[in-house]
Amino acid sequence: MDEAEKLVKLIEQQYQTRPIKLHLVASGWKKVYRLEHAASPAWIVRAYPPPGDEGPPVNVEALAAVLLFLEEQAYPAERVVRAANQASVIQDDGWQVLITTFIGQALTAWQPADQSDATEHIVHQDHLDEDPQILFGLGAALGRLHTLPPPSTLPQAGMLPSRELAWAATNLVEIAAEVPDHLQPQYQHLRTMTQDADRYEDLPFVLIHNDCNPSNAVMTPTGEITLIDWESAGRGPALIDVGILLSNCFSKRSMRIDQAAIVAIVDGYCQYRQLTTTELARLPDAIRFFRLVLLAGYFPELINQTVQPTDLLYGATYAQWQAQYEASDEIAALAREAFSRYR
Repeated sequence: MDEAEKLVKLIEQQYQTRPIKLHLVASGWKKVYRLEHAASPAWIVRAYPPPGDEGPPVNVEALAAVLLFLEEQAYPAERVVRAANQASVIQDDGWQVLITTFIGQALTAWQPADQSDATEHIVHQDHLDEDPQILFGLGAALGRLHTLPPPSTLPQAGMLPSRELAWAATNLVEIAAEVPDHLQPQYQHLRTMTQDADRYEDLPFVLIHNDCNPSNAVMTPTGEITLIDWESAGRGPALIDVGILLSNCFSKRSMRIDQAAIVAIVDGYCQYRQLTTTELARLPDAIRFFRLVLLAGYFPELINQTVQPTDLLYGATYAQWQAQYEASDEIAALAREAFSRYR
């Protein structure tokens, strides 16, 4: 019996629903399926491997708690489908399975995806990062999220600067003796930035998505833009989410900043929340944060040539990520102008 067949049997037993059919939509360190059955609309099944297997550790119970909180707050998001015994998460042989409602069509192909079925339900693949309507919707979804009062029982977000930058800085220290002369300026810049970049630990914590990119959004049947994939969500500084989303306003395809995209995000966000003066002053590091972690994290692999300059890292080359990183200050300046219209 293969993995999918075992999963079908487990779901039929634990959720008391049959017959069911699974369609693989993302295949990587976790498996994501669209589940079709006669009793109700489609579900999304996420199967997480046992601890120690390939992929980052995920607290699936904490993920379920975030989704249940969003449901309590009537925030538009995936809803947890409980098993027959009312469990939010089921476990079998070390695997953890979380099932949620299917709420809309993907804006981009789910990543990583290596099955043809993964591209059947894509609304908007081309020029997504420059679509003002999509980015306005994402900004509004984010602003609304940041107004929710998260209980202290919710976990901290999974990818906050203090931890991620410490990891990147450690990687850089370990290769200090291996960096060739022509890469020393770039290396020294990355070391300085990973040590000195803002951690935002003094800012108020709200519930953040922590990976607010167009690739983690869907369009509902009513045309609403909604966030999905909440694995890294938790309590954290709102500015982290805003910075991640604004970084998408630099197109790695055209290698330029799209000012209209910045305005669209800010207009959407300000329907629910505005950045404080303190947040606006500290915006540049928030925009460059994840790009800095990516550049520092892969720099050792450039040195030892396990990553080539033409290789794609999450859909772009190292040079393209570098260009997006270098645009952070200008993006922040344009965003401040856009936010100033609401003050």
